[in-house]
This record gives sequence, structure tokens and C-alpha cells, in this order.
Amino acid sequence: MIRSTHRHWLLLLQLIYRQGEQVAILPLDSLYTASLNALIDVPIGREKNVDFQLYYCQCGKYHVKVLATSSIVGSDLLVPTGFGQPKLMVQFDGSAHRSRKVGGAGAALFQVDSTGITLLDWGSQALPRCIDNIVAEGKGACLAITLYEHYVEQCLHHKLLPYPLDTIQGDIKSLLQHLDFRSRFRRQDMVGIVDLFHRKRSRLAPHSVTEYRPREANAIADHLAGEASSYVLALLGEDDDDLGDNPEDFPILCDPPYELLLRENAIIAGPHKAKKIVLILTEIISCDCYWMTKCAAWKGGQHKKHIAEIAVSSQKGTKPLIVEYVSAAIDGEGRLYARHSSAQQLPRLIRAILYGNSHKEVDISGAHYELIRLGAKSNLMPIGPLRGALFCSFSGDLSSDLPSETIQNDVKLFPILVINKEISV
Repeated sequence: MIRSTHRHWLLLLQLIYRQGEQVAILPLDSLYTASLNALIDVPIGREKNVDFQLYYCQCGKYHVKVLATSSIVGSDLLVPTGFGQPKLMVQFDGSAHRSRKVGGAGAALFQVDSTGITLLDWGSQALPRCIDNIVAEGKGACLAITLYEHYVEQCLHHKLLPYPLDTIQGDIKSLLQHLDFRSRFRRQDMVGIVDLFHRKRSRLAPHSVTEYRPREANAIADHLAGEASSYVLALLGEDDDDLGDNPEDFPILCDPPYELLLRENAIIAGPHKAKKIVLILTEIISCDCYWMTKCAAWKGGQHKKHIAEIAVSSQKGTKPLIVEYVSAAIDGEGRLYARHSSAQQLPRLIRAILYGNSHKEVDISGAHYELIRLGAKSNLMPIGPLRGALFCSFSGDLSSDLPSETIQNDVKLFPILVINKEISV
């Protein structure tokens, strides 16, 4: 039986599940989902008895619905048949400054599958002529369909079959009803916008449905729309209200809010339009399950959670682990952080055991010295022996009464200080 305090999990605590009955609803990023997903392609010799379906919860997030494909008793091992086809969804939003009659539209295209949520594409459009937020929202809906149109064109260009668009999500119910033919329009300025949306939707995604998404759950598109409207407002300045007689809408380069995507454990696919720093690394575990178990039990299981997630994602070290590192800073600078459990969250000793035979550890405090030494092809000592010699020299200084920890820290920083000419030798 699976236990959790997650308020969106629904577990039927009965002893027998018949075919077609719901066994559980799990979050996409839970360890249980990853464990069950790992069993899909593993030949374990047991009959597959459950199926996965993506389920859109009222909280605004996708979950995994586990359905029985045959009769299951309480002690049976759950073995999934598969995850089904990935789902595509677009989200849109609009932002307007009514006093200045300018605005912006934003949209994002997502794919939801067994690995979680992937941001495939996004866009921000500046609106130099925008009466109110309804116009901005309507143009955001058109931008959302345009993103899916670009996705279809890219798939066909590479001779791939595009996935159908599943849902179109926004945060204004009245506009969604208009887009779904559930109410009549009374504004002439919206007729052309809605007609454009319907023409593209009927051609590209005739079976897609519109869904209301709360504002707080539509943060990505909201951010993109806000960036576009702020850009136009900055062009106007404080006193100027004139951008020409017939200014046209134009796109701007804008990154999505990476800190929100990190919080949602989302992947970002494709080139990053505003040069956000992203690093994709392949991590290969080079030890067996025995040492992974030993590391998980080290220091009372302090790092057990990260090691367990790494073991599940890599199928106990039999497959390489693809890790995306992104910068949490808004300007894209600074340290890169892993999107999920990886070698970055582990201490140096465990990294040496798990990755010692497949990767090389580089001390960041000595990296500049080593890069300069290797690049110049000089006869300088490597950083390891150099630190040993410096420690012996500093410790043997009779005038020094500093503790060993202080001497060791000075030794660690000494090569960098010399290179930066902060001290003379």
C-alpha cells in the first residue's frame, strides 16, 4: 500500500481492484511514479496489471491516474503496461495598461509525459494598440495556436508525426466561453481576433478543448505577457503616447521564469531565446548496487533520498542519467543548479564512490590554476602536490601559531591569490 500526506492523492484502500477501477492518483514528480515508470521496459517476468493515464487535477497540475487492467489483490506487485501518448497543452495570457492603451500577450506550449512537464516553446508579443486586457487575452490565444503551428511545422520538416493538441488553457472564463462557441460576442473589435483563432484551430487542432486555469497556475504565460507589456510601456516613456498611426504587433525575446519552472520540476527543451545559461550533462554511475546501498546507509541515511532517486532514474546504474543544469538567477548568471537529484546534491566522498571510474572531480577553487597551468603547458606543479608542499611549508613556519584548519584554507586559496596578483611571492 502506498502512503502519502499529499492532499491530491486518492488511494482506494480496498483489498481487490477489478479491471478498469482506479488504484491511485500520484503526482508526476513523486518517487512512486518514477519507480512504476521504471518497470515499464524492465523484463521482470510478471504480468502487467495497471495502466497509466495523465490526469489534470483541480489544483492546476497534471497527475498520474493508475488504472487496473486486470484483477489485483492487495499483495500484488503493480506492473504498468505503459504511459500512453504524451499530451500537448498551450497556455495563454494577456496584460494591458488601459491608461496608455498598450499591452502584451504571452503563450507557452507544454508536453506532459512520463518524465514530467517539458516546455517546448514560448512567445511574447508586444501590443502597441491594446484597449483592454480582453483584447490582450484574445491575441494571447492566437499566439498560443501559432506556437502549436510552429511545432507542427518543425515535426513535419523532420519527418516526425506531431502529437495532437489536447487542451488550450486560459484564466478568463468569459473569453474561453467565446472561444468555445458557448456565448455570443458583442464587441466588434474582437471579431477579427476570434475568427483568426477559430481558423487556425479548426485547421490544426479541431479536437482540442478549452480549459479554465486559475491565475496562480498560469504563471508562465502571465510572466511572458507582463514582460511584453512592460517592454512597450518602456518604449513610450513617461509622456509619449504615440507609436505611430498604425503600429503593428511585434514579438520580443523573453525567457520564461526559470525559478517557477524549477519549482514545478519542468524541463525546458530547445534553444533558450534570451541566452539563458543551460547545461545538459550525462552522468554515468560506475559502481554496483552493493556500493549504492552502502552509500544510502551512510551517516544514518542522510543522503538516502537523493541516491534512491538517482538509482530509480538510472535503473540502478544501468542507464546514463541525463541532467539539465540551469541558472536560478534572473539574469542567467551565477551557479547552475540541477533540475532533479544528481551528483550535485551528493557529498564528495559519495560522488567518488558512485562516479569515480566514469567522471573526474575538479576542485572549483583550484580550477583557474589548473586551467592556466595546462593551457600554458608550463612546468608548474599540479594542484594536488602543490597544496601538499604548501601545507608542509606553512605548517613548518615557527612564527605561525594558526590552527590546522586555517592553514589548510590558506593553502587552498593560495594559487588563486597568486594568479590574481593579490599577494607577491
